[in-house]
Amino acid sequence: MIQCFKQQKDKPVDALITLKFATANIILSALFGVNRPYDDEGLRGILRISDSYGQAVHSSSHVDFLPLLKYLPNKALSKLVFVVKTMMDVTTKMFEKNKETYTEGQVRNIADSFISVIEKETMKEKENRPAGENTLNMAPLLSDEQIVQAMGDLFGAGFETSSVAIYWGLAYLVKYPDIQRQLHEELDHVIGPDRLPTLGDIASLPLLQATVYEILRVTCLAPLSLPRSTTTETKIRDFTIPKGTIVFTNLWSVHRDPAIWKDPEVFNPRRFLDGAGDVVDPKSLGGFLPFSGGRRKCPGEPLALKIVSVFFGVLLHSFRFSQDGLSAEYQGINLQGRFGLALMPERFYVRTEERH
Repeated sequence: MIQCFKQQKDKPVDALITLKFATANIILSALFGVNRPYDDEGLRGILRISDSYGQAVHSSSHVDFLPLLKYLPNKALSKLVFVVKTMMDVTTKMFEKNKETYTEGQVRNIADSFISVIEKETMKEKENRPAGENTLNMAPLLSDEQIVQAMGDLFGAGFETSSVAIYWGLAYLVKYPDIQRQLHEELDHVIGPDRLPTLGDIASLPLLQATVYEILRVTCLAPLSLPRSTTTETKIRDFTIPKGTIVFTNLWSVHRDPAIWKDPEVFNPRRFLDGAGDVVDPKSLGGFLPFSGGRRKCPGEPLALKIVSVFFGVLLHSFRFSQDGLSAEYQGINLQGRFGLALMPERFYVRTEERH
């Protein structure tokens, strides 16, 4: 990723595609042990499918509020079904290729882990069956189709939101150059010029951690979270919500609530630092829900926080991002965002300058 940005230095660059390549490679490596170059057409095709999925979800979201519309001719919903099937076909091929090379007892990636656990649990269940009982037609713990569905969810959620969070971060740091300068100073003091930051360094970089928290707060990538359903009749204030009702949680309003956050519209990472300059656990402040909450919150929260923090550390250690010297057509950053699968910033361009 760093090499890719170096090749584009001093030019107007839309950083999103490079960030997507980098984060997609991380999650594909974790899922299937796949690592593809940035000019790989197969990877480009996967990213195009993902973009189409985000657009299709947004276009068909009215069906969530009026489910009756799914029975009527609906181009947006038909496109969503087609895109989901295409993504599942791609994921199935990667899973089947991985399964062909799986060796019992050797877990190379998450796909192997699924296969290994199912084999062990199936064997355990066979051993616990009464003697003489037929086990030939015993269903596996999970079918391949269910595993592929889970892998597809992990892939889509694993790279899209992380890359968009980093993209948002670049937008804010170009808009707030003083904060970017302070982050450069922290990195220079803690890391020095001769190596890149690693995951082990993040705990020693409180301003960087606070900046990541503030980016997640102020942007709120999933402003309405994902659809949920009430399991019982529920009362909230004066409202009764019947069992089985689809519910959307307005996380955006929580992140912008002036009763919780001082000047909520202002980008201020230091709200997550105490008087000694140490990072504060954002959950202790109340109202910090970028990954939603409860048992059904985003399971990728720990991974996402690690990825976004390390990416920011590496990017800011290596480059200064600005729009200095760019022609008028490449100037300007809109922080309002546009809604799709995630809340995306409008396309913007940056100029990268090497720091070391």
